[in-house]
Amino acid sequence: MKINYKDFMDEVKLHIDKMSEKEMFDLILELARLTRKPKRVDFLNKFKKINSKDRKEEIKTANKLLEDIRNEEIHFNCSGYEVYGHNYWDSHWENEYSDPKEIGKKLEEVFLLAENLIYEKFFLEAAELYEQLLYLPYMAYDEISWETIELDLEEMIDEKLVNIHAMNCCNHMLYAMSQAKSGEERVESIYSMFQNTLFREIALEGMLSVGPVPFEDVDDFMYEFSEFLKNRPGDLESRLLRETMNFIKVDSLEFARNNSKIHPGIYYKLCKEAINMNNDEEVIRIGSDAMEYIPKEMVIRSKIALLTANSCKKLNNLKLYRKCLLEGFISDSTPYNFLKLFASCSKEEINEAYKFSRNISIQENASYPYKRSETAHNLMSKFEQDIIRFLYGDLDYAQRKSMEDKKYLGWTSSFKGICIPIFMVLLEKGQKDSKARNKVMEFINRRIGKVTNNTDDIKFDTLIQKWKEKIPLHGKEDFYLNWIKSGLD
Repeated sequence: MKINYKDFMDEVKLHIDKMSEKEMFDLILELARLTRKPKRVDFLNKFKKINSKDRKEEIKTANKLLEDIRNEEIHFNCSGYEVYGHNYWDSHWENEYSDPKEIGKKLEEVFLLAENLIYEKFFLEAAELYEQLLYLPYMAYDEISWETIELDLEEMIDEKLVNIHAMNCCNHMLYAMSQAKSGEERVESIYSMFQNTLFREIALEGMLSVGPVPFEDVDDFMYEFSEFLKNRPGDLESRLLRETMNFIKVDSLEFARNNSKIHPGIYYKLCKEAINMNNDEEVIRIGSDAMEYIPKEMVIRSKIALLTANSCKKLNNLKLYRKCLLEGFISDSTPYNFLKLFASCSKEEINEAYKFSRNISIQENASYPYKRSETAHNLMSKFEQDIIRFLYGDLDYAQRKSMEDKKYLGWTSSFKGICIPIFMVLLEKGQKDSKARNKVMEFINRRIGKVTNNTDDIKFDTLIQKWKEKIPLHGKEDFYLNWIKSGLD
């Protein structure tokens, strides 16, 4: 069971209040026994009142090292070489780094010094060192060409030029900043750190689990941070905003509603939490609210609608289930989401969805990586629009469109390359399970693109069968079959 920092500290204080002096004494001894060798000096320092003069020379030496790095008076070395793949054209450049001056080891000592300064409560000095360590450009010189390569701290860790525990280091950096600064300056400094790629996996709560004293005004900070973030669009900003929710006394659904246009991912987080608790009623409550308040053109609205659809089906709320499928397509108009409508939706609902797809402006950069962004808008390529037209039942259009492609079937990744496999499945009689058919189905599934949702309640094979039942061939089976055979010959 996971417990957030605030609840954890409240629980600890409760236990301490109930302890006698002897019990606290025994607990401290127990913690001392459990302290590992590298941390024993730090543990003992907690009992000492250390004067900043004791660290003055160490801080001066550390700053001199960082200044030398900044001025490129000391640097790493590197040598590059070309790595070839299967052929001459498949190649890339790689660099190998070396550290003859042992800069990495000296930097490790600075990181250790900064951490020790935190536990000695010299927060400002620690913060100043950490800021330099994080934002400094670390230079490497090519030993042959003497060209320079600039590395950031994350690359230094990846290349094993400095041996530090990244997560522990990041948490202490954030903690130092939280204690050394206040107000708007603190908020902006911590936000700036999270913009560094080294912090991409770091939770905001992590800084609350380190340091010698608790983050006393954590609730105030979280409120200030949420106010700072809420008008700043972006996936990072949304992720951090969602993390502040654990500390702000506010109704979570109201919080999501108030941020729905810039940070719709809050609704998605709430839905996933309800799903993890197997609370389908709550999923439907959150999802229904999200579909009302998130702008229809946002792809994430589709993800939430389809999660909600699954819960509706479990509770046998079929009317809302169909509505969720339709809204899922309207907010992310992919061929796969259109195909899902054939499993349960009425002809009128399918007609509505198709009519909607004909009015979406075509953009050829409607790529799937773009759609992963929290604020991505519903885009459609001409290829997707043509596939939807085919799935809707305009078979003659699909055939004509394919005949315009003069490439061989096996060489094309265009419309023809997906059209003929779909025709083959549509024209088959019965459902014969074979390796060849399974390969065709896998190919169609991959080309249509299951992007929006990976928790589908219906198998792809079943979707295809449901679709086939609603697509009339008007007695032209032989005509289409002969055309396919001629194309394969």
